[in-house]
Amino acid sequence: MQIAIQPIVRLDTGQTIAFELLCRPPEGTAGFFRAPSPEELWLRERLCLEAALRAAESLRQPVHINLTAASLPYLIESRIAWRGAVEIVEWGFPLPERIVELIAAVRARGMRVWIDDLSPLHWPLWRAISGIDGYKIDVRDLVFAGAIVRSGRGVIVERIETADDADRVVRAGVRLGQGYALGFPQPLEMEAKR
Repeated sequence: MQIAIQPIVRLDTGQTIAFELLCRPPEGTAGFFRAPSPEELWLRERLCLEAALRAAESLRQPVHINLTAASLPYLIESRIAWRGAVEIVEWGFPLPERIVELIAAVRARGMRVWIDDLSPLHWPLWRAISGIDGYKIDVRDLVFAGAIVRSGRGVIVERIETADDADRVVRAGVRLGQGYALGFPQPLEMEAKR
């Protein structure tokens, strides 16, 4: 299991404030995460999570790790925690009924909660849920991102691929970004297990 690392950057200073750790299974993410049940999905996500946490041991900055909402109950049962954030991805199985309680349990462990790849279509659902620290939004949705920032919520704009993209993001009022112009996802070499 390969783990790639990509910086999350303060656009005004260029400072890396966190890293997103991305799971890269040998068979590709689409096939690997296509599971017949939430239980099987969690087993696959846990493999990635454990590899990411081993990789994170060498990092000083907090880390963001993606997880489906369907896997949140299993995360809470497992007692796994890290310094940084869970990025809830919207694909997979439906949201658990206890989503607010699960988000509160994640935050009680000292982790932040971000919603990954938020689209305007799903905003009405997520804005009604308490305990969310911020939202990751595609650079193509800058009007949407700016509106969320003005509402006082955290935003990281993703897929910033050029200096012009970064300038447009700053003009929209967003302070945090991620994308090729700020740092390509790079393989993170993990130390051998002791």
